[in-house]
Amino acid sequence: MKKNLSKIQGLINKILSNKFATDLVYCLPIFHISKGHEDNLKPHNKFLNKNKKTNMKEMFKKFQLFLFCLFFENKTFYKKKINHNNFDIFLISNIISENNLKEDYIFGNLANQLNKKKIKTLSIFKNFSKILSKKIDNRLIQPSIVLAKTAPILKEISFLKNIFLVKKSLNLLKKKNTNKKIIRFLNNSNRLKYILPILSNIRLYYQISILIKKYRPHTIIITFENHAWERFLIKKIKSNFNNIKIVAYQFTTISKDQYLKYSKKDYDPDFILSSGLEPYKFLKRIYKNKVKVINFGSYRKQVLLSRKSSYNKNFLLLPESPVTEVNDFIQTAINMAKKYKKCKFTLRLHPMSKSKEIVNTIKFQSVDLKNFLFSNNSLEEDLKNNFFMIYRASSLSITAASSGLLPIYLSNDNFNLDPLFNINKKYKLHSVDDLNKILSYSKNENIRYQKTVSHFCSNYFSKPSIKKNLKLFNYFNQTVI
Repeated sequence: MKKNLSKIQGLINKILSNKFATDLVYCLPIFHISKGHEDNLKPHNKFLNKNKKTNMKEMFKKFQLFLFCLFFENKTFYKKKINHNNFDIFLISNIISENNLKEDYIFGNLANQLNKKKIKTLSIFKNFSKILSKKIDNRLIQPSIVLAKTAPILKEISFLKNIFLVKKSLNLLKKKNTNKKIIRFLNNSNRLKYILPILSNIRLYYQISILIKKYRPHTIIITFENHAWERFLIKKIKSNFNNIKIVAYQFTTISKDQYLKYSKKDYDPDFILSSGLEPYKFLKRIYKNKVKVINFGSYRKQVLLSRKSSYNKNFLLLPESPVTEVNDFIQTAINMAKKYKKCKFTLRLHPMSKSKEIVNTIKFQSVDLKNFLFSNNSLEEDLKNNFFMIYRASSLSITAASSGLLPIYLSNDNFNLDPLFNINKKYKLHSVDDLNKILSYSKNENIRYQKTVSHFCSNYFSKPSIKKNLKLFNYFNQTVI
């Protein structure tokens, strides 16, 4: 599958580098593989397998939610205590659940720090939670704006014309290509279920453009995960507001093949900020002199324990949030618990995955396993009680490794998701049986490796320098792109 996926990435490369690839083509999520989770790879798997089936139930649920928001959210955005007529900086962030309303999930307390230093900063949140945007409560940082899940009805209707425009662009690309694989991939991409997601990206630009005109920022900072909306927003702002600097922030873990190495200049940010030294070195190698990369540090809350290594055969399991990812981990964990009775396995779910359905499934499947636990402990307790951890791409894996846990990568045969790909060469699981090999390593060998990886991870999410970053924001303000 990895080989096939490389071919897909090659096809995407050729499509997006084509001079006939328009903004709307770049806007299509099918042309951007942010991370190789099963949910992200569904369109490409179907292309490879020539599977034309559509999950109508899933599409109907999304349509129901859209209609509900359309009639119950009648504003473009919702403001929270805005006392300025203009702002220096926009921070575009996410609300992923009700649990992350107290502190910005991506930028931590950065907005507050900048505002205290008289750098007027507005936090703008895209709402991925189940809560209506208009009902987001007072726990949000201030000043802030929550974007509505839909635009006004007439505006949503006007967005629909872009479906026909992107179809036209895809057909033109087909005409200008002789490569049969590219033509087949374009045919697959030209289906309604792959085109409809552009509406949310167009809506986002519409919302942000209103705020730009109203508050006139000189810098906009967005996330940097290789999403279609990021590239589209960069291009549209550059085209229509050429006095604004676009800064992209790599705030979470990155995988080896995640970033576009072939995007056109207009779709790249003016600056890239890294979360620490190790991502900085990686991004520097990719972008070279194309985009200025700056080691910025991480403002997200980090839990780091300074402890002596307590060697045991306890394994902390750290899946990411997608349901398919969690289900895979459940099955793997239970199979390992059944086979390795002398080892203890603790599953710690991502906050976005803690649905009653998932929790009940885990408890039902593991009811007879005494060496399998579902964690309701604090993170500190889980880090103290385990020596090993099994992970894929969770940012928590970096925190855990920095705190003294030895990381073991659960391989995904579709895509290399390992944020420790530069350093982790042998602590990998392709199957449950592979754990035998890892358990055969000596205690001293494991402890040596743990110390090496702990040092590496301590430079992954670096503590930011407030003084240095204040100078950086002033530099953004003074620099003419």
